[in-house]
Amino acid sequence: MITLLATLLGVWYRFILICIYACNHTHLKIQPRIKCEALLSKEQIIHKETFNKHAQSLKRPKIKPLTAVPDSGESSQDKRCKVSSSSWLPGAAPNKEQQNEQQSSDILSKHKKMGNQLQKRLYLPKNSSGSTQNSKIKKKQKREVNNNIRLYNPQSSLDVLERLPNTIYFKSLKIKINHDPNSLLAESIIEKLDAYDKLKLPYTFLSSVLKKCTDLYVLDTLLNKTLIKCASGGYAIESKLQHILNNNIRFNNLSSMANGAGKEAAQTLETLINKLTEQETLKKLQILKKQGITIRSLSSMVIGTGKAATQTLETLINKLTEQETLKKLQILKKQGITIRSLSSMVIGTGKAATQTLETLINKLTEQETLKKLQILKKQGITIRSLSSMVIGTGKAATQTLETLINKLTEQETLKKLQILKKQGITIRSLSSMVIGTGKAATQTLETLINKLTEQETLKKLQILKKQGITIRSLSSMVIGTGKAATQTLETLINKLTEQETLKKLQILKNLEITINNISSMVSGAGKKATQTLETLINKLTEQETLKKLQILKNLEITINNISSMVSGAGKKATQTLETLINKLTEQETLKKLQILKNLEITIRNLSNMVHGAGKEAAQTLETLINKLTEQETLKKLQILKKQGITIRSLSSMVIGTGKAATQTLETLINKLTEQETLKKLQILKKQNKGFS
Repeated sequence: MITLLATLLGVWYRFILICIYACNHTHLKIQPRIKCEALLSKEQIIHKETFNKHAQSLKRPKIKPLTAVPDSGESSQDKRCKVSSSSWLPGAAPNKEQQNEQQSSDILSKHKKMGNQLQKRLYLPKNSSGSTQNSKIKKKQKREVNNNIRLYNPQSSLDVLERLPNTIYFKSLKIKINHDPNSLLAESIIEKLDAYDKLKLPYTFLSSVLKKCTDLYVLDTLLNKTLIKCASGGYAIESKLQHILNNNIRFNNLSSMANGAGKEAAQTLETLINKLTEQETLKKLQILKKQGITIRSLSSMVIGTGKAATQTLETLINKLTEQETLKKLQILKKQGITIRSLSSMVIGTGKAATQTLETLINKLTEQETLKKLQILKKQGITIRSLSSMVIGTGKAATQTLETLINKLTEQETLKKLQILKKQGITIRSLSSMVIGTGKAATQTLETLINKLTEQETLKKLQILKKQGITIRSLSSMVIGTGKAATQTLETLINKLTEQETLKKLQILKNLEITINNISSMVSGAGKKATQTLETLINKLTEQETLKKLQILKNLEITINNISSMVSGAGKKATQTLETLINKLTEQETLKKLQILKNLEITIRNLSNMVHGAGKEAAQTLETLINKLTEQETLKKLQILKKQGITIRSLSSMVIGTGKAATQTLETLINKLTEQETLKKLQILKKQNKGFS
């Protein structure tokens, strides 16, 4: 019995020792492996302290080996002795650690000698006695170690993401990428987006083609269709795409055609590229080019076809290169009707673009239509004016154009147009008010002509004419009102001919504030045009506002400068004007403007940059002034001045950036003051190529 117990105790003791060895052996293997992995990995560990902490966290606590318990059983004692003298004990582990470290150093030195910059991963030899289960566990542990090292050193993507446009699409895209920036997919996208910037490819192409689709997999496949990875590790434009670009087909033409393809973006782009690189297609495009039909005109007609872009483009090209169509286009060309006018009417027809274009050409080449167009031409009504009214009618373009031509060639309409012509009201002014009415274009034009030729309206227009208010100023305020154009125009005329309004306009006229200034601020207010006009006039004629305007006038800040900044604010024009005037008359702002004036930076330069900011005009102006009066910016501007780069040149480049004016100006100045850029500018200067 005692012998049996001793035997069992001996077996149990051996089991404990083996477990201790397994734990300690794993601990001793982890650290050298992490070190080797870190050294040979592609991703460097930036923070050493972070790595050490991480390595410590992976260690298992050391357990000291238990001392042998004396046993009366001789056989069990013999067994215990065998176990204690075995090479499996933790006592042998340090030699193993040294061996692993030696292996690691040997491999590292070998890599250094070979000069291999591509870092490799170290795979330690498996234990021959290990089971299949153990090998799986080891592989899993290895992956976990690699992932942890990767996690502690994520690739910096902030600079790439900051370069993306500040639009709704890219904002949502940034959120998705930032959700898991260390994923292989996110890193791949960031790398390719960086390549887009370096290759000067427009980011807007992606947002145009993908529309609202922010799926990272879809984006990645689209990027793969436009880029190809070089042997050097960098990226280049895909060969077929490059061939297209070399044939005067721009990126924006492709984005126009593939616009809105969404999830099918990559496939749509691929089929488009394949079609445009076919020899037959290239020949046909050359034929069309000789006829003055560019890819730009074609792409504008394909807009909105989405997945069917390639098919629509193909049918368009085939139709336009038919002998019969080419003959008809020649007839239209003699009448001054270009493909540009035709394409503007076809826009928005989608898949029916070819059919719509065909019916348009057929209608315009009919003998009766050609006669009517000749009559209109004598009245100064061109196809351009007609096409501008037809825009947005879609598939009903031909029908709308036909009714317009018929209406305008009626004897009664021609008489009324003659009356309006004497009043200085041209078809151009009328057509600008009709734009956006779609299928109701003819009806809207008719009501406008009828309203303007009424005796009462003509009298009021005469009163306004004496005040320097032309139909052009009125029409600019009516633009965008659509079917309500006639009603909006009527209320505007009534408001402007009121005695109180006329008095206020006279006060403003004395202060050199014209109706043109006011109309430019009202533009975009739509149906609220009259209301916006009224509040603007009231605001401008307030005593406090007049005083502030006088202060600004003394500082050479005119209403022209202010109105150009307010332009585009729409319904918020009055509020925007008020905040602008208040901001400009603040003592701090006036001081800063004086500093800028001394540096030959005028309010005109500032207003040009702010133009288009709309409601954000005051805020944009403030940030611009603050940026330009910073010491660092002033130094950089001095450097640029020595190179002959004036603020005028800079402002001309910033125009149209709207709210992003300050950011755009800042990046421009930073780029131009870089040493490399300055050297290049010097080379250009020597070649007598000015910056302008």
